[in-house]
Amino acid sequence: MDTDDADPWTVLASVRACAISWQPDARIIGNVRAGDIARAIQAIAERHYPGDRADGAPADVDGGWAQG
Repeated sequence: MDTDDADPWTVLASVRACAISWQPDARIIGNVRAGDIARAIQAIAERHYPGDRADGAPADVDGGWAQG
């Protein structure tokens, strides 16, 4: 997924997909565990993902946004 100059939701989806691909206890960004990164991004997406987006739903494992 190309994230160069992408909107924030695309970047977050990509970071979440990356975090999910690691072992949950791996510390991958700023000494934060991959599982905690994925969980935090999911929580933000479920509360704040813009409903007027074309597909309108939270992040899936592949880095896109799917029905939650």
